[in-house]
Amino acid sequence: MHVKSKFAHPGERGHGASEVLPCTGRERFQVGVPEGLEQVLIAAMAAMAEDRHPSAEDFARGLLPFASEPMRSQWAPTLGAS
Repeated sequence: MHVKSKFAHPGERGHGASEVLPCTGRERFQVGVPEGLEQVLIAAMAAMAEDRHPSAEDFARGLLPFASEPMRSQWAPTLGAS
């Protein structure tokens, strides 16, 4: 998997160029992001279509457990989740 960087070179700022950086899926987004959420997001950003969620609804179902209770209650029926 690869992630595009908005910087020309790692650590460089302000050039606006992009490069493709390897992403093994083991890099952390940020300390405190639950691993399950991280996996949902990594799949959403996968370069290869077969590695991504098959639909927006599938992506939303993956995010649902990390949503607030009011959002889960609102969207669970629509997404066919319990």
